Amino acid sequence: MFDHLFNPLRLGKVSLPNRICFLAHRTNFAKRGRLDERHVAYYQRRAQGGCGLIITGDLSIHPNDRPWEAMIEAYNPEVVEDYRRLTSAVHEYQTPIFAQLNHHGFQSSGAISRHAVWGPSPVADIVFGETAKAMEPEDMGAVVDAFADAAMLAREGSFDGIEIDMGPESLLRQFLSPLSNHRQDEYGGSIENRMRLPLEIIAGIRKTIGKDFTVGIRLCADEKFWGAITPEESREFAGVFEKTGRIDYINASVGTYYNLHLLMPTMHTPFGFSIEMAEEIKAAVDIPVIAGDQIGTPHMADDIIGSGKGDAVGFVRNLICDPD
Repeated sequence: MFDHLFNPLRLGKVSLPNRICFLAHRTNFAKRGRLDERHVAYYQRRAQGGCGLIITGDLSIHPNDRPWEAMIEAYNPEVVEDYRRLTSAVHEYQTPIFAQLNHHGFQSSGAISRHAVWGPSPVADIVFGETAKAMEPEDMGAVVDAFADAAMLAREGSFDGIEIDMGPESLLRQFLSPLSNHRQDEYGGSIENRMRLPLEIIAGIRKTIGKDFTVGIRLCADEKFWGAITPEESREFAGVFEKTGRIDYINASVGTYYNLHLLMPTMHTPFGFSIEMAEEIKAAVDIPVIAGDQIGTPHMADDIIGSGKGDAVGFVRNLICDPD
């Protein structure tokens, strides 16, 4: 019945048993910055159900990034012990698990972190509403180091790979986007400049964890808003990231908080609305591309892979509802 969905796929050094991916999402399970047994049971159940890859969410790489209280502190060395409990439970079912590392930038809350929120420019997110402190060179250096340190902790915690978040809820997407990046220095303006910080972070991670560990990115392929990231730009982003030789796959996403019906779609949002953008990214690169969001059925997922629109498919609600 499914000619493509259950074929194996290689992402860098990791071989997936099938092409069904449980994507990163908010669980609100964390307590005092740590994973707990509820996390372990939640992800282990999805591994038991047979998905080919699990990507964890809610991992914050720096103390000043806390958009809500229930965040996992990916910068705290004590989290390695938690990681090992989680990865061990998932590996019982031979399922690879990646850690998604993120800094939310100005989509954070100083009321929770007790720090100024950071962003490329002094602007505010449409939902969070807190005006950012424009990042200075030392701030950007701290973020580069924090991503690298968090990646090493993930490796020490026996994750199989990491995913760098450049999607709708990320500081790095804010740097990539002309909608939020108004800088006049070498980190703003041209595509080359807007990509500078993400590329520095990728280089820093690779220098720290080496070449033999899978690293992917979640890329906002189209912000679908005036003056924001366009498909043409995202194709260029993807090509540059691939040419570094430091990225093993791209997980394509669409939308931001400017269009919540895309970022958090209801049943009124058509199935497969973002697949066209995954197809555009796939056409621009040779590394694997994960297509996700509103994929309604396994038949639809199989067709996406079979028609070359994506190499793997990402689910969230489907696998919360039915892990099997």
